[in-house]
Amino acid sequence: MHNLWMDGADLSQRPPLAADTEVDVAIVGAGYTGLWTAYYLRRLAPELRVLLLEAQYAGFGASGRNGGWCSAELPASLVTLASRHGRPAAIAMYQAARDTLDEIERVVADERIDCGWSRDGSLRLARDEGQLARLDAALAEEREFGIEDGWRPIGTDALAVPRLRAAAFTPHCAAIQPGLLARGLARAVVSRGAQLAEGTQVTELAPHLVRTRCGSTVRARTVVRATEAYTRSLRGQARRVAALHSHVVATEPIPAAAWRETGWPGRATGLELRALFPYLQRTADDRLVIGGRSLGYRFGSRSGPGDPRVWEILRATIGDLFPALAQAAIDHRWSGVLGAYRDFEPRVSYDRETGLAQAGGYVGDGVALANLAGRTLAALITGADRPEARLCWAGPPARNWEPEPLRFLAIRTLGRLARSADEREQAGRRAGLRGKIVTAALS
Repeated sequence: MHNLWMDGADLSQRPPLAADTEVDVAIVGAGYTGLWTAYYLRRLAPELRVLLLEAQYAGFGASGRNGGWCSAELPASLVTLASRHGRPAAIAMYQAARDTLDEIERVVADERIDCGWSRDGSLRLARDEGQLARLDAALAEEREFGIEDGWRPIGTDALAVPRLRAAAFTPHCAAIQPGLLARGLARAVVSRGAQLAEGTQVTELAPHLVRTRCGSTVRARTVVRATEAYTRSLRGQARRVAALHSHVVATEPIPAAAWRETGWPGRATGLELRALFPYLQRTADDRLVIGGRSLGYRFGSRSGPGDPRVWEILRATIGDLFPALAQAAIDHRWSGVLGAYRDFEPRVSYDRETGLAQAGGYVGDGVALANLAGRTLAALITGADRPEARLCWAGPPARNWEPEPLRFLAIRTLGRLARSADEREQAGRRAGLRGKIVTAALS
Protein backbone atom coordinates (compact mmCIF):
# COMPACT_ATOMS: atom_id res chain seq x y z
CA MET A 1 0.00 0.00 0.00
CA HIS A 2 1.18 3.52 -0.71
CA ASN A 3 0.35 7.21 -0.70
CA LEU A 4 -3.05 7.87 -2.25
CA TRP A 5 -2.13 11.43 -3.21
CA MET A 6 0.73 10.36 -5.45
CA ASP A 7 -1.06 7.33 -6.89
CA GLY A 8 -1.16 7.94 -10.64
CA ALA A 9 0.52 11.36 -10.43
CA ASP A 10 3.25 12.29 -12.89
CA LEU A 11 6.37 11.91 -10.74
CA SER A 12 8.90 12.24 -13.53
CA GLN A 13 11.80 14.26 -12.16
CA ARG A 14 13.37 17.32 -13.67
CA PRO A 15 17.14 17.04 -14.18
CA PRO A 16 19.38 17.40 -11.10
CA LEU A 17 21.88 20.20 -10.73
CA ALA A 18 24.79 19.24 -12.99
CA ALA A 19 27.39 21.92 -12.28
CA ASP A 20 28.30 24.86 -10.07
CA THR A 21 26.02 27.82 -10.63
CA GLU A 22 25.18 31.30 -9.36
CA VAL A 23 21.68 32.67 -8.81
CA ASP A 24 19.96 35.44 -6.90
CA VAL A 25 17.90 33.15 -4.64
CA ALA A 26 18.59 29.48 -3.91
CA ILE A 27 15.73 27.64 -2.20
CA VAL A 28 16.45 24.29 -0.56
CA GLY A 29 13.34 22.11 -0.53
CA ALA A 30 10.53 21.93 -3.08
CA GLY A 31 7.62 21.35 -0.78
CA TYR A 32 4.90 23.96 -0.34
CA THR A 33 7.18 26.44 1.44
CA GLY A 34 9.87 26.40 -1.24
CA LEU A 35 7.40 26.35 -4.12
CA TRP A 36 5.26 29.20 -2.82
CA THR A 37 8.37 31.27 -2.04
CA ALA A 38 9.62 30.81 -5.60
CA TYR A 39 6.16 31.57 -6.99
CA TYR A 40 5.85 34.92 -5.21
CA LEU A 41 9.47 35.89 -5.78
CA ARG A 42 8.90 35.54 -9.50
CA ARG A 43 5.71 37.57 -9.25
CA LEU A 44 7.19 40.37 -7.13
CA ALA A 45 10.57 40.51 -8.88
CA PRO A 46 10.53 38.56 -12.18
CA GLU A 47 14.11 39.61 -12.90
CA LEU A 48 15.42 37.44 -10.02
CA ARG A 49 17.15 34.19 -10.89
CA VAL A 50 15.45 31.65 -8.60
CA LEU A 51 16.63 28.05 -8.19
CA LEU A 52 14.88 25.33 -6.17
CA LEU A 53 16.88 22.29 -5.06
CA GLU A 54 14.95 19.15 -4.10
CA ALA A 55 16.44 15.86 -2.90
CA GLN A 56 13.58 13.74 -4.26
CA TYR A 57 10.74 15.26 -6.31
CA ALA A 58 8.56 18.30 -5.70
CA GLY A 59 5.96 17.43 -3.05
CA PHE A 60 7.78 14.32 -1.78
CA GLY A 61 7.62 15.28 1.90
CA ALA A 62 4.76 16.49 4.09
CA SER A 63 3.33 18.56 1.23
CA GLY A 64 2.33 15.35 -0.53
CA ARG A 65 1.68 13.15 2.51
CA ASN A 66 -0.78 15.08 4.68
CA GLY A 67 -4.49 14.67 5.35
CA GLY A 68 -5.59 17.03 2.59
CA TRP A 69 -6.71 19.96 4.75
CA CYS A 70 -6.17 23.53 3.61
CA SER A 71 -7.08 25.07 6.93
CA ALA A 72 -6.81 28.53 8.46
CA GLU A 73 -5.81 26.99 11.80
CA LEU A 74 -2.64 28.00 13.64
CA PRO A 75 -0.61 25.59 15.79
CA ALA A 76 -0.29 28.26 18.50
CA SER A 77 -3.49 29.51 20.12
CA LEU A 78 -4.61 33.14 20.10
CA VAL A 79 -3.91 33.33 23.83
CA THR A 80 -0.36 32.05 23.32
CA LEU A 81 0.31 34.41 20.42
CA ALA A 82 -1.08 37.36 22.40
CA SER A 83 1.09 36.51 25.40
CA ARG A 84 4.20 36.49 23.19
CA HIS A 85 3.47 39.25 20.68
CA GLY A 86 0.51 41.26 21.97
CA ARG A 87 -3.22 41.09 21.24
CA PRO A 88 -3.26 43.13 17.98
CA ALA A 89 -0.42 41.03 16.53
CA ALA A 90 -2.22 37.80 17.43
CA ILE A 91 -5.44 38.92 15.76
CA ALA A 92 -3.55 40.10 12.66
CA MET A 93 -1.85 36.70 12.36
CA TYR A 94 -5.17 34.92 12.77
CA GLN A 95 -6.78 37.05 10.07
CA ALA A 96 -3.85 36.61 7.70
CA ALA A 97 -4.14 32.82 8.03
CA ARG A 98 -7.83 32.96 7.14
CA ASP A 99 -7.25 35.29 4.20
CA THR A 100 -4.69 32.79 2.90
CA LEU A 101 -7.46 30.41 1.86
CA ASP A 102 -8.79 33.06 -0.55
CA GLU A 103 -5.29 33.55 -1.95
CA ILE A 104 -4.68 29.85 -2.53
CA GLU A 105 -8.09 29.46 -4.13
CA ARG A 106 -7.28 32.34 -6.47
CA VAL A 107 -3.92 30.86 -7.50
CA VAL A 108 -5.41 27.39 -7.99
CA ALA A 109 -7.94 28.92 -10.39
CA ASP A 110 -5.45 31.24 -12.15
CA GLU A 111 -2.88 28.48 -12.68
CA ARG A 112 -5.54 25.86 -13.49
CA ILE A 113 -4.31 23.42 -10.87
CA ASP A 114 -6.78 20.53 -10.63
CA CYS A 115 -6.39 19.54 -6.98
CA GLY A 116 -9.96 18.73 -5.96
CA TRP A 117 -10.44 22.04 -4.17
CA SER A 118 -13.68 21.93 -2.13
CA ARG A 119 -14.35 24.65 0.42
CA ASP A 120 -16.99 22.94 2.55
CA GLY A 121 -15.49 23.99 5.88
CA SER A 122 -14.55 21.85 8.87
CA LEU A 123 -16.13 20.24 11.93
CA ARG A 124 -14.84 19.74 15.45
CA LEU A 125 -16.42 16.84 17.33
CA ALA A 126 -16.65 16.49 21.12
CA ARG A 127 -17.52 13.00 22.41
CA ASP A 128 -16.74 13.13 26.13
CA GLU A 129 -16.49 15.64 28.97
CA GLY A 130 -12.84 16.50 28.34
CA GLN A 131 -13.42 17.10 24.63
CA LEU A 132 -16.52 19.16 25.39
CA ALA A 133 -14.49 21.36 27.75
CA ARG A 134 -11.86 21.91 25.02
CA LEU A 135 -14.54 22.81 22.49
CA ASP A 136 -16.14 25.29 24.88
CA ALA A 137 -12.73 26.81 25.63
CA ALA A 138 -11.94 27.23 21.93
CA LEU A 139 -15.26 28.95 21.27
CA ALA A 140 -14.78 31.19 24.32
CA GLU A 141 -11.28 32.14 23.15
CA GLU A 142 -12.59 33.38 19.80
CA ARG A 143 -15.34 35.37 21.55
CA GLU A 144 -12.80 36.94 23.90
CA PHE A 145 -10.70 38.06 20.92
CA GLY A 146 -13.71 39.43 19.05
CA ILE A 147 -13.71 36.79 16.31
CA GLU A 148 -17.25 36.82 14.92
CA ASP A 149 -17.09 34.55 11.85
CA GLY A 150 -14.95 31.68 13.08
CA TRP A 151 -16.07 28.51 14.83
CA ARG A 152 -19.77 28.27 15.78
CA PRO A 153 -21.77 25.54 17.53
CA ILE A 154 -24.04 23.43 15.33
CA GLY A 155 -26.73 20.85 15.96
CA THR A 156 -25.66 17.23 16.07
CA ASP A 157 -28.88 15.40 15.22
CA ALA A 158 -27.93 14.85 11.56
CA LEU A 159 -24.49 13.41 12.40
CA ALA A 160 -24.55 9.65 12.99
CA VAL A 161 -21.43 9.71 15.20
CA PRO A 162 -21.78 7.59 18.37
CA ARG A 163 -21.53 9.35 21.74
CA LEU A 164 -21.39 12.77 20.08
CA ARG A 165 -21.90 15.47 22.73
CA ALA A 166 -21.41 18.63 20.68
CA ALA A 167 -19.94 19.93 17.45
CA ALA A 168 -18.74 23.19 15.93
CA PHE A 169 -18.28 24.31 12.33
CA THR A 170 -16.06 26.81 10.54
CA PRO A 171 -16.21 27.78 6.86
CA HIS A 172 -12.46 28.50 6.84
CA CYS A 173 -11.17 25.20 5.50
CA ALA A 174 -10.96 23.43 2.14
CA ALA A 175 -10.44 19.77 1.32
CA ILE A 176 -7.84 19.21 -1.38
CA GLN A 177 -5.75 16.57 -3.12
CA PRO A 178 -2.41 17.84 -1.74
CA GLY A 179 -0.14 15.87 -4.05
CA LEU A 180 -1.76 17.37 -7.12
CA LEU A 181 -1.49 20.83 -5.58
CA ALA A 182 2.26 20.35 -5.04
CA ARG A 183 2.89 18.97 -8.53
CA GLY A 184 0.70 21.62 -10.14
CA LEU A 185 2.42 24.37 -8.21
CA ALA A 186 5.81 23.04 -9.34
CA ARG A 187 4.68 23.34 -12.96
CA ALA A 188 3.44 26.87 -12.34
CA VAL A 189 6.73 27.90 -10.73
CA VAL A 190 8.76 26.56 -13.64
CA SER A 191 6.43 28.20 -16.17
CA ARG A 192 7.05 31.53 -14.42
CA GLY A 193 10.78 31.23 -14.97
CA ALA A 194 12.16 29.59 -11.84
CA GLN A 195 14.54 26.64 -12.18
CA LEU A 196 13.75 23.40 -10.35
CA ALA A 197 16.47 20.78 -9.89
CA GLU A 198 15.04 17.53 -8.52
CA GLY A 199 17.10 14.58 -7.32
CA THR A 200 19.62 17.03 -5.84
CA GLN A 201 20.52 16.37 -2.20
CA VAL A 202 21.78 19.44 -0.33
CA THR A 203 24.22 18.75 2.49
CA GLU A 204 25.09 22.19 3.84
CA LEU A 205 23.88 25.78 3.87
CA ALA A 206 26.13 28.76 4.57
CA PRO A 207 25.88 32.50 3.94
CA HIS A 208 25.45 32.91 0.18
CA LEU A 209 26.41 29.27 -0.44
CA VAL A 210 24.76 25.87 -0.90
CA ARG A 211 26.70 22.59 -1.13
CA THR A 212 25.22 19.43 -2.64
CA ARG A 213 26.02 15.74 -2.22
CA CYS A 214 27.13 15.46 -5.83
CA GLY A 215 29.82 18.08 -5.18
CA SER A 216 28.33 20.99 -7.07
CA THR A 217 27.84 24.33 -5.29
CA VAL A 218 25.41 27.20 -5.66
CA ARG A 219 26.35 30.77 -4.87
CA ALA A 220 23.41 33.03 -4.14
CA ARG A 221 22.65 36.40 -2.66
CA THR A 222 19.89 34.70 -0.62
CA VAL A 223 19.68 31.09 0.58
CA VAL A 224 16.27 29.88 1.80
CA ARG A 225 15.92 26.80 4.00
CA ALA A 226 12.53 25.25 3.25
CA THR A 227 13.26 21.73 4.47
CA GLU A 228 10.87 21.55 7.47
CA ALA A 229 11.05 18.08 9.08
CA TYR A 230 13.99 17.06 6.87
CA THR A 231 16.25 19.79 8.24
CA ARG A 232 18.32 17.27 10.22
CA SER A 233 19.95 16.17 6.95
CA LEU A 234 21.73 19.52 6.70
CA ARG A 235 25.12 19.75 8.39
CA GLY A 236 24.94 21.51 11.76
CA GLN A 237 21.14 21.89 11.80
CA ALA A 238 19.96 18.69 13.49
CA ARG A 239 18.47 20.61 16.44
CA ARG A 240 16.60 23.24 14.44
CA VAL A 241 13.41 21.26 13.79
CA ALA A 242 11.89 18.18 15.45
CA ALA A 243 10.40 15.67 13.01
CA LEU A 244 7.09 14.32 14.33
CA HIS A 245 5.50 11.32 12.64
CA SER A 246 1.92 11.11 11.45
CA HIS A 247 0.08 8.22 9.80
CA VAL A 248 -2.78 8.19 7.29
CA VAL A 249 -5.11 5.56 5.83
CA ALA A 250 -7.59 5.83 2.96
CA THR A 251 -10.55 3.58 2.26
CA GLU A 252 -11.80 2.35 -1.05
CA PRO A 253 -14.45 4.61 -2.66
CA ILE A 254 -17.56 4.41 -0.47
CA PRO A 255 -21.11 4.23 -1.94
CA ALA A 256 -23.17 7.40 -1.68
CA ALA A 257 -25.83 5.60 0.39
CA ALA A 258 -23.29 4.80 3.11
CA TRP A 259 -22.10 8.40 3.18
CA ARG A 260 -25.71 9.59 3.53
CA GLU A 261 -26.11 7.27 6.49
CA THR A 262 -23.26 9.07 8.30
CA GLY A 263 -24.95 12.45 7.89
CA TRP A 264 -21.57 13.99 7.08
CA PRO A 265 -21.95 17.38 5.32
CA GLY A 266 -20.41 17.31 1.84
CA ARG A 267 -16.62 17.28 1.79
CA ALA A 268 -16.16 19.07 5.11
CA THR A 269 -13.01 18.05 6.93
CA GLY A 270 -13.24 17.07 10.57
CA LEU A 271 -11.48 16.06 13.74
CA GLU A 272 -12.31 14.65 17.12
CA LEU A 273 -11.02 16.78 19.99
CA ARG A 274 -8.79 14.20 21.62
CA ALA A 275 -5.26 15.14 22.59
CA LEU A 276 -4.07 12.79 19.83
CA PHE A 277 -6.88 13.70 17.50
CA PRO A 278 -7.87 11.88 14.32
CA TYR A 279 -8.31 14.21 11.33
CA LEU A 280 -10.36 13.23 8.31
CA GLN A 281 -11.75 14.24 4.95
CA ARG A 282 -14.02 12.86 2.24
CA THR A 283 -12.18 12.84 -1.07
CA ALA A 284 -13.54 13.87 -4.45
CA ASP A 285 -13.96 10.17 -5.33
CA ASP A 286 -15.79 9.43 -2.04
CA ARG A 287 -13.04 7.79 0.01
CA LEU A 288 -12.58 8.44 3.70
CA VAL A 289 -9.06 9.61 4.51
CA ILE A 290 -8.21 9.59 8.21
CA GLY A 291 -4.90 10.29 9.90
CA GLY A 292 -3.08 11.12 13.11
CA ARG A 293 -3.27 9.01 16.27
CA SER A 294 0.29 9.35 17.45
CA LEU A 295 2.90 11.84 18.57
CA GLY A 296 5.60 9.68 17.05
CA TYR A 297 9.24 10.65 17.24
CA ARG A 298 12.42 8.79 16.32
CA PHE A 299 15.75 9.48 17.95
CA GLY A 300 17.58 12.34 16.21
CA SER A 301 14.46 13.40 14.24
CA ARG A 302 14.98 10.53 11.83
CA SER A 303 12.25 9.60 9.41
CA GLY A 304 11.39 5.99 8.66
CA PRO A 305 8.68 3.48 7.80
CA GLY A 306 5.25 3.77 9.36
CA ASP A 307 4.11 1.96 12.50
CA PRO A 308 1.59 -0.83 11.69
CA ARG A 309 0.06 -0.44 15.14
CA VAL A 310 -0.96 3.16 14.39
CA TRP A 311 -2.50 2.16 11.06
CA GLU A 312 -4.56 -0.47 12.89
CA ILE A 313 -5.73 2.13 15.41
CA LEU A 314 -6.79 4.39 12.56
CA ARG A 315 -8.63 1.49 10.95
CA ALA A 316 -10.54 0.87 14.17
CA THR A 317 -11.26 4.59 14.53
CA ILE A 318 -13.25 4.57 11.29
CA GLY A 319 -15.80 2.16 12.74
CA ASP A 320 -15.82 4.00 16.07
CA LEU A 321 -16.66 7.33 14.41
CA PHE A 322 -18.78 6.05 11.52
CA PRO A 323 -20.40 2.63 12.07
CA ALA A 324 -21.89 2.85 8.57
CA LEU A 325 -18.35 2.83 7.12
CA ALA A 326 -16.88 0.16 9.42
CA GLN A 327 -16.61 -2.46 6.68
CA ALA A 328 -14.95 -0.20 4.10
CA ALA A 329 -11.69 -1.70 2.90
CA ILE A 330 -8.40 0.16 3.34
CA ASP A 331 -6.54 0.37 0.06
CA HIS A 332 -3.91 3.04 0.83
CA ARG A 333 -1.84 3.80 3.90
CA TRP A 334 1.21 5.96 4.36
CA SER A 335 3.17 7.98 6.88
CA GLY A 336 5.33 11.08 6.93
CA VAL A 337 7.02 13.63 9.14
CA LEU A 338 5.98 17.16 10.06
CA GLY A 339 8.14 19.88 11.54
CA ALA A 340 7.92 21.51 14.97
CA TYR A 341 10.01 24.32 16.41
CA ARG A 342 10.92 24.27 20.09
CA ASP A 343 7.97 26.47 21.14
CA PHE A 344 5.49 24.90 18.66
CA GLU A 345 5.06 28.27 16.92
CA PRO A 346 5.80 28.67 13.19
CA ARG A 347 8.30 31.30 12.11
CA VAL A 348 9.69 33.11 9.09
CA SER A 349 13.21 34.56 9.32
CA TYR A 350 15.49 36.53 7.01
CA ASP A 351 18.92 37.95 7.74
CA ARG A 352 19.81 40.42 5.00
CA GLU A 353 23.48 40.50 6.01
CA THR A 354 24.10 36.75 5.72
CA GLY A 355 21.43 36.19 3.11
CA LEU A 356 20.03 33.26 5.09
CA ALA A 357 16.27 32.79 5.27
CA GLN A 358 14.00 30.07 6.60
CA ALA A 359 10.37 29.23 7.29
CA GLY A 360 8.54 26.34 8.89
CA GLY A 361 7.51 24.80 12.17
CA TYR A 362 3.89 24.44 11.05
CA VAL A 363 3.18 21.40 13.28
CA GLY A 364 0.76 19.99 10.71
CA ASP A 365 -0.91 23.22 9.60
CA GLY A 366 1.45 23.86 6.70
CA VAL A 367 -0.84 23.42 3.69
CA ALA A 368 -2.15 26.96 4.08
CA LEU A 369 0.57 28.47 6.27
CA ALA A 370 3.28 27.60 3.74
CA ASN A 371 1.56 29.90 1.26
CA LEU A 372 1.58 32.71 3.81
CA ALA A 373 5.22 31.92 4.58
CA GLY A 374 6.09 32.09 0.88
CA ARG A 375 4.49 35.50 0.59
CA THR A 376 6.23 36.66 3.77
CA LEU A 377 9.65 35.48 2.61
CA ALA A 378 9.19 36.97 -0.86
CA ALA A 379 8.31 40.33 0.68
CA LEU A 380 11.26 40.25 3.09
CA ILE A 381 13.75 39.18 0.41
CA THR A 382 12.63 41.73 -2.19
CA GLY A 383 12.01 44.51 0.33
CA ALA A 384 8.43 44.89 -0.88
CA ASP A 385 6.13 46.85 1.41
CA ARG A 386 3.68 44.02 2.08
CA PRO A 387 1.55 43.38 5.20
CA GLU A 388 2.84 39.80 5.41
CA ALA A 389 6.32 41.11 6.26
CA ARG A 390 4.90 42.86 9.33
CA LEU A 391 3.24 39.79 10.85
CA CYS A 392 4.45 38.63 14.26
CA TRP A 393 5.95 35.43 12.91
CA ALA A 394 8.56 37.38 10.94
CA GLY A 395 11.59 37.63 13.20
CA PRO A 396 14.61 35.76 14.52
CA PRO A 397 14.81 31.98 14.18
CA ALA A 398 13.41 29.77 16.93
CA ARG A 399 15.84 28.53 19.54
CA ASN A 400 17.22 25.06 19.07
CA TRP A 401 15.75 21.94 20.57
CA GLU A 402 17.65 20.30 23.38
CA PRO A 403 20.33 17.77 22.36
CA GLU A 404 19.57 14.07 22.32
CA PRO A 405 18.59 12.13 24.31
CA LEU A 406 16.72 14.95 26.09
CA ARG A 407 14.61 15.79 23.03
CA PHE A 408 13.72 12.13 22.47
CA LEU A 409 12.74 11.63 26.12
CA ALA A 410 10.68 14.83 26.27
CA ILE A 411 8.68 14.23 23.08
CA ARG A 412 8.09 10.55 23.74
CA THR A 413 6.98 11.35 27.30
CA LEU A 414 4.58 13.96 25.95
CA GLY A 415 3.16 11.36 23.58
CA ARG A 416 2.61 8.88 26.42
CA LEU A 417 0.91 11.54 28.52
CA ALA A 418 -1.38 12.44 25.62
CA ARG A 419 -2.36 8.81 25.06
CA SER A 420 -3.00 8.37 28.77
CA ALA A 421 -5.11 11.54 28.90
CA ASP A 422 -7.25 10.31 26.00
CA GLU A 423 -7.74 6.90 27.60
CA ARG A 424 -8.83 8.41 30.90
CA GLU A 425 -11.31 10.76 29.24
CA GLN A 426 -12.76 7.95 27.11
CA ALA A 427 -13.29 5.98 30.32
CA GLY A 428 -15.25 8.89 31.80
CA ARG A 429 -12.46 10.10 34.07
CA ARG A 430 -10.65 13.44 34.18
CA ALA A 431 -7.29 13.70 32.44
CA GLY A 432 -5.98 15.67 35.42
CA LEU A 433 -2.41 16.92 35.51
CA ARG A 434 -1.34 14.94 32.44
CA GLY A 435 -4.04 16.66 30.39
CA LYS A 436 -2.92 20.07 31.61
CA ILE A 437 0.70 19.29 30.71
CA VAL A 438 -0.24 18.20 27.18
CA THR A 439 -2.44 21.25 26.62
CA ALA A 440 0.25 23.62 27.88
CA ALA A 441 2.94 21.99 25.73
CA LEU A 442 0.96 21.99 22.49
CA SER A 443 -0.88 25.32 22.65
